[in-house]
Amino acid sequence: MKKNNKIAIVSFLILTFIMILSTLTFLVKYSNKETISNSNIQIDKKNFSDQNQDRWEIFLQHEYINRLLDLSFKDQNKKIKYISEQKVLAFNDQYYKKVKDEYLNYANTFIIAYGNDNTYPKKHYDEKVDELFKQNWLSTLFNLNRFTFFAYDDDNQFAKINSQNNALKFGAFRKLKTNEILQFGVWNRSNDTDEMYLLTSDYSILKITIRQKNDNIETSIFNYAFLYSELSKDQFKAEKFDILKYIKAEFLKVKNPNSIEKSEMNEKLGGNPLRFVIVDID
Repeated sequence: MKKNNKIAIVSFLILTFIMILSTLTFLVKYSNKETISNSNIQIDKKNFSDQNQDRWEIFLQHEYINRLLDLSFKDQNKKIKYISEQKVLAFNDQYYKKVKDEYLNYANTFIIAYGNDNTYPKKHYDEKVDELFKQNWLSTLFNLNRFTFFAYDDDNQFAKINSQNNALKFGAFRKLKTNEILQFGVWNRSNDTDEMYLLTSDYSILKITIRQKNDNIETSIFNYAFLYSELSKDQFKAEKFDILKYIKAEFLKVKNPNSIEKSEMNEKLGGNPLRFVIVDID
């Protein structure tokens, strides 16, 4: 009887040991799994941060950005501070949600009314354009490929018909695939004003004004993008387009309103360029 009791006790102890060992093994495996999982999460976050850092650094290395920053800031400390602030803003989805909700909702109302001649209220629109294109122009340039553009009517009634036809033919909505700038040029328009023209990856033209006002320098992106219809449909003409010739034509027209260079350029490229405004953002 005692022998049987001893066997039972030993068996119980062995069984208990096996259960404890199994539990410890499970806990170790689970702990390792959690450690690996958490490690992966940390690595993913680190890689995401590094990826954003790399994108921003590459963006800042572009020649047109360096030129634009040099024109916009004479004080190196102010330049560094602005770049740092814009870097944070460039990846701030909450800011762009606010832009979408408060500015682009108004712009979408504009889309619904496209084609009629009603006068649109400008105050709310202008305030948000100022924020995007004046205060935060650097982060806007970085995020160009996040914006959707919509073809906007010309003021001239006859040109408006041609503009609408071209919009239907070549697309009323446009979205850049990248924020890449193919060409740029700078025009010293006056003693206190420079204008930079950018040719985007879809051959649209952007204008940026850098104006000295007393001790301040104000930089702003013109709130329209321009696109010649021929550049949209003819790759050969698009690749041959020279932004410096465009700037020269603009200069000659300002210097002499009777200059024909701009008119000849327009004719070769399908007429007056389409005008586009931002109406949405990812």
